[in-house]
Amino acid sequence: MIHTAELICQLKNNHTFSSLAEALPEPKTIKNGNNTVIYQNFPNYGIKITLKRYDSNKCNKPFYFVYLILNLAKLIGQNDSSISLYQICNFKEISDKFREAMSSITSGDIDLQELCDIKSYKTRRIDFCCQFKVEDPQLYIHLLSQGRFPSQGKYCNMGYENSCYIVGGTVEDGKIIKRGSITINIYEKQAEMKAPKNDGKGYTDKDLSEAENVLRVEVQVFRRKMISLNNKLKKELGEEFEYPDRYLKNYLNISLAKELLLGYIKEIAGTSDYVKYTELQETVGNKLDEDRKHNKTKQYMLEILDILNGNGKKTRALWKYEASIRKDKKSSDSEKEKDDKEKSAMNSRNFRNG
Repeated sequence: MIHTAELICQLKNNHTFSSLAEALPEPKTIKNGNNTVIYQNFPNYGIKITLKRYDSNKCNKPFYFVYLILNLAKLIGQNDSSISLYQICNFKEISDKFREAMSSITSGDIDLQELCDIKSYKTRRIDFCCQFKVEDPQLYIHLLSQGRFPSQGKYCNMGYENSCYIVGGTVEDGKIIKRGSITINIYEKQAEMKAPKNDGKGYTDKDLSEAENVLRVEVQVFRRKMISLNNKLKKELGEEFEYPDRYLKNYLNISLAKELLLGYIKEIAGTSDYVKYTELQETVGNKLDEDRKHNKTKQYMLEILDILNGNGKKTRALWKYEASIRKDKKSSDSEKEKDDKEKSAMNSRNFRNG
């Protein structure tokens, strides 16, 4: 139900930043001007640590942050397979496993013990996720790209065979670049595992077999939406809400996960059947004949189907079409009104002359 969580903590000073950097056994460093990024992945724990130092010209002092990306299923040992998702359970298990992992990574450094407490972090992102075994994942992705829910959704080439349907983001160099507070990704898991970007991850034949025909739906919730959900949860949970704000525990909520996943899936896919154009054309044509609609009405309806066929997101085309019909109708009504006035005038003259 949840794949990834990203946490953030602002460090007190350079000493804490340096101590944590020194505790990482094989860190990689990137320098960008005066800014420094140090990171290391710990796959056995399902944790990636990134340290960032920002030099602020406004405040004339640096700021230090640590970012953690957690694979929650790996962290607590729910990873029975390579496609396992974290199933929401007792949060104490996550808190204990997190402390154990971070204590090991920091080698028990007393100055870093605060960073071993998951309550020291704010939640920056959560990937709510569900997956389905289907006969043809690519067909689902193709159908979604033809629909109109919502209009900003699009099919994106992620650099592998069965690419991804994305809402709220773009793709650059095979990576999803978020836009706004929510990004929704729908893709075939096995194809994603085989992608060049995952070379070196060591997926086995068994891993790939488990991912075969798996359609995955991810709702990635970012900072702005996390703040909004935090305020919503405060009202809903009342005294059960645990501080500090944006504490991970509050978001690991089955009701919230279902609400987000089901809500956005309905918004994207709709709730009606997907029908082939030829079948719909025949059905609509027969129905209009049964109802004895005028040929002009039938023509309008079939023209709308032509516009929507494979082009469901172009609602602007429908608006233009509707406007043209109204214009034609207004023009027709105006001509009719003019003819009626002329006929009325002629009848009046004939009556007087009679």
